[in-house]
Amino acid sequence: FTIILGFTFVGLQAHEYIDAYTQQHLTLGSGIYGSTFFMLTGFHGLHVTLGTLMLIIITIRLALGHFLPRDEWRQLGNTSADVGAPHIQANRQDQLVRSYQTYQELAGYCELSANPVGRVVLYIMGAATQDRLAMSDSICTALQLIEHSQDVAEDLGNGRIYLPREDRDAHRVTAADLAKPTAGENVRKLMRFQTDRADTLLSAGAPLVGTLRGAARLAIAGYVAGGRAAIKAIRDGGYDVLRST
Repeated sequence: FTIILGFTFVGLQAHEYIDAYTQQHLTLGSGIYGSTFFMLTGFHGLHVTLGTLMLIIITIRLALGHFLPRDEWRQLGNTSADVGAPHIQANRQDQLVRSYQTYQELAGYCELSANPVGRVVLYIMGAATQDRLAMSDSICTALQLIEHSQDVAEDLGNGRIYLPREDRDAHRVTAADLAKPTAGENVRKLMRFQTDRADTLLSAGAPLVGTLRGAARLAIAGYVAGGRAAIKAIRDGGYDVLRST
């Protein structure tokens, strides 16, 4: 039943995209709004697609008797716990921490909120090795940083700043600067710095795609492509992530 719901959701989202392109004339080239819309909804759709594929693969492997009671189910259970616990901690941190002083602090938050997702994908696909996990962490952290870069105004409206204080100070950017309707020169320089950092992390993790096969390769390639598209959109917009369209 869950698999049917997954296919239904993906089908409806595909219909929505077709309508957006043909009727609403909303494309990736429609400014920061278009790129943000397709990135966020695309990531959501990719999550559902990936989850549906996982369920299909697990169902097939169950039918073929690939899972052993004492080994693989225990490993999968431990993996789920390893992912769930950090996410709970990340949610608690969101309630308590309103800004981060250093990049290392922010990277620590990404280890809780983003990196476990990539790790569980590799474990479920039976592709988890130390090298792959390290590259997955790099990709997931990059995607989290990109999302923070795109959502500066929204996050500020919710009382949070995910741009490290040390970086803001280095570029002479204040919270008041981030509250303006458009980005000034210093904010643009700051966002260029943040975007370049995310791009470096994404590039460091991208070789992971070449080490995978099948659904795992397709899923990770989609995440990397989505991240690169978002980075391009920020750059094409002159790093003005505050401007609404």
